[in-house]
Amino acid sequence: MRPVVTDDAVTSLQAAWLRLFFDSASRNPFGHPVWLTTWARHFIKPRQLYLLAAYDDLDTLVGVAPFYRRTYRVAPGLSATAVQLLGSNEHGTLTELAQVLAVPGYERPVLAAVMRYLIERPEDWDWIELILAPNQGWFEPHWLAQTGGPSGAFVVHKGTRACVVLPLPRTWDELRSSLKRNIKESLRRGVNSLKNSGLSCEVVKPHDEESLREALATLAMLHGRRSQVSGKIGHPDNLVDCSDSAFLTDVATALFGAGQVVPYTLLIDGTPAASQLVIMANGVTFLSLSGFDPKWWSHNVSTTLQSHCLREAICRGDTIANFSPGPNVAKLRWSEQLELYQEFVVVNGRRRSRLAFSLFWQLRAAAVLRRESHRHEVVSSSS
Repeated sequence: MRPVVTDDAVTSLQAAWLRLFFDSASRNPFGHPVWLTTWARHFIKPRQLYLLAAYDDLDTLVGVAPFYRRTYRVAPGLSATAVQLLGSNEHGTLTELAQVLAVPGYERPVLAAVMRYLIERPEDWDWIELILAPNQGWFEPHWLAQTGGPSGAFVVHKGTRACVVLPLPRTWDELRSSLKRNIKESLRRGVNSLKNSGLSCEVVKPHDEESLREALATLAMLHGRRSQVSGKIGHPDNLVDCSDSAFLTDVATALFGAGQVVPYTLLIDGTPAASQLVIMANGVTFLSLSGFDPKWWSHNVSTTLQSHCLREAICRGDTIANFSPGPNVAKLRWSEQLELYQEFVVVNGRRRSRLAFSLFWQLRAAAVLRRESHRHEVVSSSS
């Protein structure tokens, strides 16, 4: 295990890291090194980098743990250092999934090596936050006792991120025939309602950097309008912060040329009605940020646009569509199959670390409660 803690070291690792991402066949597009290094440039300082690289006996890169270290002030006079995956903080809503990357067959050995390295350096952290992908199983407590002596560290299962996934067949007709009756009806009504109203419908995507920026601006506008829909469970505007918008523009520009990021826009009579950001990697189409103009709600514009994205995914030969974490009615209409990402926290055995984490955990729980209560207050007040 080798630490990679400078920009120059990350740059020199980039080519091997990119090969590792594709060799891993990861179904998580947010593990792409371009996505993570762009996020790091926007949201953390270089001295916070704590990336760990794992090599086999032939000195071939077989795993990357893209960590950084963050200081929290949990009480007056009490601060703590957390080791977290890149993409995780208040600017982490766009990075919907994070994970330790490893080539097939090395998933568990890489995780064990990462934990061994960290447990042997308890002065570097108070707690570690980790996400395990579906193919990485569960956290093994014996990883905490690999060094031959008791560390006092313990692991907490923080939660589960569930993604709705839809296996894609070879043709759109095959997929359509396998869909539930309600989604078929929604697709039919969406198309027919526009035709019956004498409205034209067209889906467009950018073809160069200028049109990409225009499409991203449209996405931001429609994403914001979606957050203003009344009478429904609230959807936050994840692009209201200009720093998040700037990051999305940079990372989308970097990955657009490789055909891995596409913002689709549905136009009705030439006017943007819905938008969907699609991120692609290793045969997976990930339906990320979306938005729509509420005045077109009754025409099922989001469902119509998603169906177009799925058609294109099938044409590319993709085999999985991921509707992003957080199952809801709209996603479960397409599929009831889930992929589970497990979140864990390893807490240092020091008394001070335990106290700091206990306070942090309470503050985090209170913040989650306030956020979810606010979302449902918006619904009840407008219904």
